[in-house]
Amino acid sequence: MSSLLEKQLQSFASDYLTYADLCALLPISDNARYAQIKRALKEGYLIRLRKGIYRRGKYLEKNKPHPFEMSQHILWPSYVSLESALSYHELIPEAVYNTTCVTLSRSQLIQNEFGLFSYKPLPKKHFFVGVVREVDNKDIFLIASPWKAITDYVYCYKKDWTTLTPMMESLRIDSNLLPELNSEFAKKLITYYDSKRIQRFLTGIVKSFSL
Repeated sequence: MSSLLEKQLQSFASDYLTYADLCALLPISDNARYAQIKRALKEGYLIRLRKGIYRRGKYLEKNKPHPFEMSQHILWPSYVSLESALSYHELIPEAVYNTTCVTLSRSQLIQNEFGLFSYKPLPKKHFFVGVVREVDNKDIFLIASPWKAITDYVYCYKKDWTTLTPMMESLRIDSNLLPELNSEFAKKLITYYDSKRIQRFLTGIVKSFSL
């Protein structure tokens, strides 16, 4: 016999739920709700992504989960960046086996049955500058544009690059696929990060393109 929660999940509008959503679906005592959630997790029609964040189980979900979309449900606000974004834009040759993101929160590494999700912190002001909204079939996620992903990489990993050469050698970026860095966009990024290291990097890159 289907449990109350299983029936509720079948008609829930999203594949993703918070603990608050489960409380709204199960207006019963705390002990009874705990028992329903425990059973749902054991039987696989509810999957815990992290504490307080869940996804409908495999035979209830509407779509196969996309790790980029999932990453933003696991921890918000965040967007896909760093190695994952560079791979998505086909700028680096290596496969990326975990989903790399940036966030306003602290650094975190979250493992669940869908994979490994890593998050690096960035400054709060104008957090989404240079970030684009992508739609991949029915999946929707935010991802850094190419130069935003590269600059996030420099910031998060404390790289001291000032020209194209060390960046391209370190990341093995295909020069034919690398878009030119617009000076106006570079100025926006310099203002956002408020970092002398980032300023040196972006100023050097703009100069490299003008040679």
